[in-house]
Amino acid sequence: MPRKAAVPRTSRETQVRCAVCTQDDTWQAYDVFSRLGAKEVHGLGSEPELSRQAFLEGLRLEPTLCQLKVLRRSKLAERFRASAAPVVLKEFFALLWPRAAPADLEQMHRWTQLRKAQGVILDADFRGTDEELRLIFGYLDEDQSGGLCMLELQRARILDPKEMDEIMDEFDVDGDGKIDFQEFCAMVRPALKAKVSATTRRKLEEEQKQQLSEDMKLAFGSRPR
Repeated sequence: MPRKAAVPRTSRETQVRCAVCTQDDTWQAYDVFSRLGAKEVHGLGSEPELSRQAFLEGLRLEPTLCQLKVLRRSKLAERFRASAAPVVLKEFFALLWPRAAPADLEQMHRWTQLRKAQGVILDADFRGTDEELRLIFGYLDEDQSGGLCMLELQRARILDPKEMDEIMDEFDVDGDGKIDFQEFCAMVRPALKAKVSATTRRKLEEEQKQQLSEDMKLAFGSRPR
């Protein structure tokens, strides 16, 4: 099979950016917002929002120097003194980057979705199940068309460059680089399974042993004597 065209790589040296910030800047801001206790209160995939109470409680977590800089720039404390209404993520970004245009804020939202996809894999309990892969796919599928662009998979950084090259070599991707969910599972599941933590792997092994024991009891335990 002929080698596919290389997917452009996103490195820190060639960092994608909008008019006011980079993807990494957005990820850092989103991480701070999440650490303070922002929740998707209107359902999974909805825009996260931060309540005044969550903000005050989040300040007790001893933020790092980097996180403190983000908080000072956003002036969240002043915002909550002026209004007790929750702060949604888009407003938080606008507070951090007052000169951001609507197109910039939309791009930040897109980058946030990539960060959420990465977060599923970085979770200590990640198992590589169909449900988790569907969640990742949903975050990466920008227009919810059921087709995923390989470039978005690259920018989410859930696979390293070597893994991406191996996938592009092994699988036949259409000219537009779009793959559906079944193709996504076939392509990335082996690599993602390798990222399951040792602790979770032990839990899975214990669960499998327990299930096997229960199956054996059902198969042989009730046999008439």
